[in-house]
Amino acid sequence: MEEKKLVVDGIRFTYNGPFDIYEFHREIDRWMERKHFQKEIKKKQEQVEQDHKRLEYVFELWHKLSNYSIAVVRMKAFFDDVVDFEVERKGHKRMLQSGAVLVVFDGFIEENIDDWWGQKPWWAFLKSLIDKYIWHFWWNAHDDHVIEPCYDLYDTLYKFFRRH
Repeated sequence: MEEKKLVVDGIRFTYNGPFDIYEFHREIDRWMERKHFQKEIKKKQEQVEQDHKRLEYVFELWHKLSNYSIAVVRMKAFFDDVVDFEVERKGHKRMLQSGAVLVVFDGFIEENIDDWWGQKPWWAFLKSLIDKYIWHFWWNAHDDHVIEPCYDLYDTLYKFFRRH
């Protein structure tokens, strides 16, 4: 049985203007390498219409905290009214995109307790009561391992989009 504890819920930012979608992916990869996270692509969707595109990405970036718990940062990126255009800088031509961007971040902790008694409903109920009313320090033990990466990735991508 897998328990998920939501720690960061729906922090978001919007942007409207030019950007480079390939550089966006590289920025995420550089952040993951710096923070030692792994990436799992949950959704990658592109809708091409006559005069623009819509892109939707859902990434789960995760980091193993212990043998039974994982810190997960879920990032949803929605690109709407995306139009490709060409820019020439210093004699080099470069393809950029322009459109509206919405990026949403969620952070949670997954605890996998397959080998424990946790598969029994009465044990899960008892464990939640003990965690909430008796052992308070365990309840929020790994929260910082999710909060800090969520806000750091938020700041990194916010600065990336404001750079253009």
